[in-house]
Formats: sequence, structure tokens, C-alpha cells
Amino acid sequence: MAKIISFANHKGGVGKTTAVATIAGILASRGKKVLLVDLDAQANLTKHLSQENFDVKGAQTILSAFHDKVLPIYAIEAPDFPTLDLVPSTIYMADLDGFLATVHVAKEFILKKLLKPYRDEYDYILLDCPPALGGVVANAFTASDFVIVPMTADVYSYYGIELLLRSIDDVQENCNADLKLAGLFYNKYDTRTNIAKVIESTVGNLGLPIFKTSIRVDKNLREAPLAHMSAAFSAPDARAVKDYNDLVDEIEAL
Repeated sequence: MAKIISFANHKGGVGKTTAVATIAGILASRGKKVLLVDLDAQANLTKHLSQENFDVKGAQTILSAFHDKVLPIYAIEAPDFPTLDLVPSTIYMADLDGFLATVHVAKEFILKKLLKPYRDEYDYILLDCPPALGGVVANAFTASDFVIVPMTADVYSYYGIELLLRSIDDVQENCNADLKLAGLFYNKYDTRTNIAKVIESTVGNLGLPIFKTSIRVDKNLREAPLAHMSAAFSAPDARAVKDYNDLVDEIEAL
């Protein structure tokens, strides 16, 4: 049965989507079957891994799935590793919270029900959450076994942790008592900066689970979307991809 993992941070710009794409590629290279679900209206994960335009009328996306209860799954072209699938997003996902406001019964459980038939088909289902804490994220957390929080070592990323933890607590109390915070990890990490050391020390004092691995700054991660593939395939020897391999070791141990 698949482990379902939400990747979430209230703050944007922390490299969350790149993390999901890279981790998925590494898992696939290890023979795992992975389903990616893009829940962000920016649709960056979709654009990263696919050249198809899903911002057109009638496109089958995660948004249409919330309405018609049919999950559209597309195979991702990955060299030698045909084990990656994607449920794409669209810019019109921005309208989903409005739709959820009209649902009066069990609206936090829609995504969980959509994913349930596929749990036995995959080893991992990775959910790329939007940088917000509304109904979409509540659906993601309700469907998940774990939450992983990518963050950068800066003040604003730190400030967003409290809101995120509150959202996790709310879902644990009301929708998914089994949800666990797997941990935080530092992305775009540069040990040369003083702020990185200060934030790392401050977050460490919160008593939250923190992965041992940090992901170093690496231009190869920024270039991977140009090839429409995971950096695990486009730059397997890059130092950040090596870091991500260490992080995946930790994730597989969950």
C-alpha cells in the first residue's frame, strides 16, 4: 500500500515543487512506482514534468477530479524508469476553494476518496501542496500519512511554521488522527550565511522532527524544468541530487 506524503509550506519560494519532482525521480530510479498529484494553482510541478497545456477548457486535471470524481492520471516520460505518473494541475485550481465552500458534507475527504482506489497500485503518492492553508491543503492532509516540510533558512520561512503546525493539528483532531509530521528539511542551504546558522538553531529549539539531510544550493535544480524532467534524470551527479538521495534514504525509512 502506498505511503501518501504531503509536501507543504505556508511560504512560497522554498523549493517545494523541485523537491517533490526530484524525490519522485529518485524513488522511480530505485524501482518504486510513484504517483504525483499537483494541487497548486501555479501548476509548477505539471509544467516541470509535462509539456502539455492543461490550462484549456475541458482539460482533465485535479480540478476536474474534485468535480466529477474521476482521477486523471498521465504517464510521465522518464528515461528508463516508466514508473512515474502525474495528476496535473491548472491555473483554474484557484477556484477550488470556492467550490469547496459549497460542499457541506465531508468536503475535507474528497481527495482521500479519489486516491483510495490507487493506493495498492503505487509505492508512493506525493502531494505537492499550494503555499496556503485552505481547503485544498486540508484535503491533502486528510488523505496523507505524513507531512514533509521543505523550508529555507530564512526568517519568513520560520514564521510560517506555526501556521502550518496549527493546520496539521486541526486535521489530526478532526479528520485524520493518524497524520504525522515526518519532519522539516532545509532547502537551498548555504552554510556560509549567518542567518542559516541562526534559523537552524532556532528551529532546533522547537523540538520538531528535522531530517538529517539538507539540500545545498545547486543551479542544476533550477535548470531541470527546462528539460521537463526530474533533476534525478537530467543531472544525476549534481551535488543537490546527491543530497536528495540521502534525504530519500530517510524518507524510505519512515
